[in-house]
Amino acid sequence: MYLPKNFSQDSFKGSILDLILEQGDIELGYSRTEISAIVASPELADDLKVEHESVLLQLEATLYTKDWRAIDHSLSYFLPDVFRFHVMRMLGI
Repeated sequence: MYLPKNFSQDSFKGSILDLILEQGDIELGYSRTEISAIVASPELADDLKVEHESVLLQLEATLYTKDWRAIDHSLSYFLPDVFRFHVMRMLGI
């Protein structure tokens, strides 16, 4: 487990990535993210306080170390009319 022993999901309100970076003992390599448009389920819409059946951008990401170990998997949701994404692809690495 890469989270501190005193980690409590109930009181945590930040970024797992920031938490990993603060620990400083893991060399991060890259993140692979898939971006999809989805329709919010009633439960997700209630959690996010948006209209039921709102269209959302879902980012499903896996964070890897420099030695290719997956250490985090996350789902993030964004309203498409609020966010603009820029994607940079690196080739030949």
